[in-house]
Amino acid sequence: MIKNFRKIKGVKRFFDKHFDEVFYFLKKRRFVKAYNLIWSQLWVRDLDGGKFDWIFRRFPQLAPYPKEIEIEITTRCYMKCIMCEHTHWKDENYRSQDMNFEQFKSIINQFPHLRYINVTGEGTGFLNKDFFKMLDYLNKKNVNTMFVENFDLFDEEKIKKIIDLDVERIEVSLDAATEDTYKNIRIGAKWDRVMENLKKMREMKIKHKTPFPYIFFRLIAMKNNVHEIPALARLIGELDINLGKITDFQIVGLLSFPEIEHLNVENISEQIIKEADSIAKEMNINLIWSHTSNNCSSNNFCAKWLQPYIMIDGSAILDCALMMENNRSQLKRTSLGNLFNQNFREIWDSPRYQRIRKGINKINGPVPKLCEGCRGYDTKQREKLFGIMSDNKN
Repeated sequence: MIKNFRKIKGVKRFFDKHFDEVFYFLKKRRFVKAYNLIWSQLWVRDLDGGKFDWIFRRFPQLAPYPKEIEIEITTRCYMKCIMCEHTHWKDENYRSQDMNFEQFKSIINQFPHLRYINVTGEGTGFLNKDFFKMLDYLNKKNVNTMFVENFDLFDEEKIKKIIDLDVERIEVSLDAATEDTYKNIRIGAKWDRVMENLKKMREMKIKHKTPFPYIFFRLIAMKNNVHEIPALARLIGELDINLGKITDFQIVGLLSFPEIEHLNVENISEQIIKEADSIAKEMNINLIWSHTSNNCSSNNFCAKWLQPYIMIDGSAILDCALMMENNRSQLKRTSLGNLFNQNFREIWDSPRYQRIRKGINKINGPVPKLCEGCRGYDTKQREKLFGIMSDNKN
């Protein structure tokens, strides 16, 4: 019976990837943490979940008060990555902001049933002095936690803290398979140091007998690195940082704006895709092609609006796909509200937010103004057919 059950599509992969993680929390008698991990893997699209979000795309009025959010805790960064809006900001004040712990806590407490959080933003979390304090607070509340890093600032002490705090997931931005390509993209980071820290993470996970954090790799496809996708798949497999488990490797399209248009790849060649897929199968890699030019879905299929994004100043926007357009002042002006000034429940229940949620997945209707220009989904076809919905804040 169990054998037949495992044949159901996706169930075997779920068992292979997450059984040891759930069992780890059950052994520690952290039952809520185990439940939140299972919930996140089933519901959160960022985690290859979204198994049931078709319900809310069809019936947005049934969408529950958010149980998953993304929050920006810093805009400090020492790098000058060529594809990042942070490098091209004209307002220097944007570059050096931190959310303090009390502000962070006040936001988290507005989501009483929070199960998953992405603690990230246009900056490097380790540069916020309250970062570990924030992670500790989330751990005590049993929230499934992840953040994005490039592994350049890691060391043994930081790795030990991350393990002790049971951080479930880290997404590693690794945009090359060779040092020469890497140093010309992530200017300021060191390839050798990144590789060494990834190896240290693997060693520490073995030493402490933990499956956490699960490491997920991501490459932003650009003209100067797209040829290295197959080699990076092989490198990830050889690192074996998840100790024999299948490892997720996501290739995402460039979230373009005028200053970086020259880096954009129209389409990834079939040859590269075929070679990368073959290596991924060989190396136990789950290769995910996400909103590249080859497969950018219509926003009729968008469910990212279930995960609001909270900016450094408390402004709430629909989701992270609206970021990285190098126009933060516009995002703040059109935000849904500000969590430093009002409770998110008031924002969520507002007529404006309700209208927008109802309009996002409406196949035969105008595209909400806040979705215009989304880089995660294609809005152009619906804009052409039905226009853009007016955005009346009142």
